[in-house]
Amino acid sequence: MNKHFQKIIDQLHDARIFGFLFDNDREAFKYNFYIYVQLFGDFEDASYELRKALLRFSDAKISALSIENDLSRGQFFITGINVDQDENGLAQFDFAFNSDDLKLNLFAADIEIITSEKIEHSTDQYLKTDWVSLLK
Repeated sequence: MNKHFQKIIDQLHDARIFGFLFDNDREAFKYNFYIYVQLFGDFEDASYELRKALLRFSDAKISALSIENDLSRGQFFITGINVDQDENGLAQFDFAFNSDDLKLNLFAADIEIITSEKIEHSTDQYLKTDWVSLLK
């Protein structure tokens, strides 16, 4: 795996999943796949450092995306990502989550992380969704 991918994946351990988004380029017949996440930073003075982010997978092809028997009420966390890259640069991303109820495997040409500049500190591990501030 290249260093660029590893740097992003290192930030995603225990990231909370908030949603998925598809964005297509109809002229090129390609689409990007986004995962909306909450990143956890340092835990200091009994509070968490929390930040929202979007993961963008360029020219994505989803091979598996399913949620079954969600007993976690949508509280999914990324526990690992295995990445295999072929000689053409196409990467396969196999996600592991805190629950087997969620499965995600995809292929993409690139991964990018778009983080909010807004960092909050909270004793709770949850930030309310605020899409507008994420992109500022």
